[in-house]
Amino acid sequence: MRAWYTATSPRCLASSAITLNDYDQASDIAQQTFLQLYISLPNLRTNEPLKAWLFQVARNRCLDELRRKRAIHFSEARNLK
Repeated sequence: MRAWYTATSPRCLASSAITLNDYDQASDIAQQTFLQLYISLPNLRTNEPLKAWLFQVARNRCLDELRRKRAIHFSEARNLK
């Protein structure tokens, strides 16, 4: 597992950094993604590629973060007149 992490983590981090344009946030996303992989390993389907699952989870986490940053909170919306 460690060898697989060493082989895939740089690409996961790089793709997250490109998507978010924020290396620190991308590092957090990559770490959360690998943690989710570790927790989900017993339930994953073995007939699907693990790398594809990993990068889809990282992509979804990046998109969630971008949505969160873009969201306008109700308190801010009152000032948009």
